[in-house]
Amino acid sequence: MLGGHLIEVRHDDPDSVAKDARTLVLDLIHEFGGPLSGHLSEHGQNAFDATRKQLIRFLRPS
Repeated sequence: MLGGHLIEVRHDDPDSVAKDARTLVLDLIHEFGGPLSGHLSEHGQNAFDATRKQLIRFLRPS
């Protein structure tokens, strides 16, 4: 889901092409959530949010 959204943003936003992948991902997600999907059930969105939190911890080490 995040990969598809990332491709869509890169296609639709000419400024995003100049950004590296790490910066673009961090721009799309943040510690409080996002992106939301209309295609996921509540359980699916909760699973995605858990994965997103782990990805943020990996990309932004303390």
